[in-house]
Amino acid sequence: MDVSNDPRFFAKNVMDKRLSAFKSLTIVSSLMFGTSVKQCFALKKNMDFSNWEPYVGNIAIWQMVGFMMSTVVAFMCLLSLYVIAHQLFYTYRLMTAGPTGFEQASVFYLTRVITIWRHLAIKCLFNGLWAFMVLVGVQLFVKFYKDADGERLGPHMVWAMNLVNGTSQDHKVISLDHHHMLDMTTHAILGYVVFFCFMCGFALLSYIRYTHLKVFRDNYSSIKAMTDPIQRNAKEMSQRSSLQHISMPMSLNQ
Repeated sequence: MDVSNDPRFFAKNVMDKRLSAFKSLTIVSSLMFGTSVKQCFALKKNMDFSNWEPYVGNIAIWQMVGFMMSTVVAFMCLLSLYVIAHQLFYTYRLMTAGPTGFEQASVFYLTRVITIWRHLAIKCLFNGLWAFMVLVGVQLFVKFYKDADGERLGPHMVWAMNLVNGTSQDHKVISLDHHHMLDMTTHAILGYVVFFCFMCGFALLSYIRYTHLKVFRDNYSSIKAMTDPIQRNAKEMSQRSSLQHISMPMSLNQ
């Protein structure tokens, strides 16, 4: 569809200005989402909840708070990016769907459920900015303490050799047991909780997708119902015109 001769498309309007603002917000949202996800993987998960330090308390709690903040910020930015991307695509898709596309795009843009998701997306993005600052502060606090705690004087080295009376043996003489230093039950529970939270996020994003697609299909079907008769008549007129052009040379030849 050629939209260059329609003033609703090449002239400035309120919807076009708002969509342009949303485009710029997607850049901020994508950058924050990438940084937050990177921090989720960069944060050490070796959390010992039984060890209490004199100056900072339980450093594992600080680590867990930092991880939770990273997850929350990443999810808020992803939700914002997901909603804005859907609304940008479907609004422009309806706008260029036919002669009444601009009106249907306006109806889609102002639908109650679409407006609610859009407002929620903007709130998630803006509130995610200050939450991101809290996240950086917590993780830097943990890093300062962890790096300083790692600088310690090492113990004397003890070498264990597989010898009997000064002669090396083919079989194992010394047996060293390996035990977990952390509570694996606690960490397994944490892993399941994180997995469940991300599955809930998957369900929410799927619902957002379903909602936007349903409203888009309702508006698009309205456009098709109005434009199909017009397109059908135009196609029939073009076919009649081509048949007339074919019949005229035949009659001249006769």
